[in-house]
Formats: sequence, C-alpha cells, structure tokens
Amino acid sequence: MAAPSAAAAAAAAVDPPRELTEDEVRDNLLEHIWDMVDYWTDESRVTDTREKMAGLAFSILTVLDGESGNMPGFLVAAQPHEDDKEYRRKEGENWYPTEIKDIGGCLHERWHSLDPKKTK
Repeated sequence: MAAPSAAAAAAAAVDPPRELTEDEVRDNLLEHIWDMVDYWTDESRVTDTREKMAGLAFSILTVLDGESGNMPGFLVAAQPHEDDKEYRRKEGENWYPTEIKDIGGCLHERWHSLDPKKTK
C-alpha cells in the first residue's frame, strides 16, 4: 500500500472545525476592518476625504449589522459608567440605559439619513 500523499497527511493533521475563541473573533473583526481601511484608501472612484471616511464608517456599520460577507452581526450596546445616570441627571441631561439593548442590525441603513451636512 502506498504512503498517503502530502496533501492527505496535511489534511489529517488539521484540527476539526470548532467554535472560534473570543480572541479569534476579535482579531477576525479587526483584520476585516483593516481590509476595509485598505479598500477605502485605494478606492480611486472616490477622491473626497470625507466621502472616503463616510464609506469606511458605512462599511464598518455594515459588518456590525451582519451584512458583510463572511462576518456575522455583532451585539452593539451602550455600556455607561455606573455613575453616568446620576451625573447626567444632575446635569439635566438624558442618560443611556444600563440594561443591554442591542442597537445593531440597522445601523448602516440609518447612517446616511443622519448626515449633518445633508439638507433635511
């Protein structure tokens, strides 16, 4: 019987599929964002810096919403400091909720409608 091929031996040595670790998920997200930075840096159809930055922001929001290629959506929630509510109340301001409320899922869809430089 012939010895297994190098490719077969390499395949046998590969670990079986598993859940990604927290660090792997974080690194995958950050690497994906760096890929988008490179994309928008090299995007020649857009020359205006603000438009490129808006394109990058939109791309990042699309990832967080789970609408970008092979990346899942991510939980996006405020995590205010424990003193935030009291401080803001004293300042006469509204405060962020302390319970987790995922605001992701439609961030990229709302992005352009909140552009302060667009005529409303």
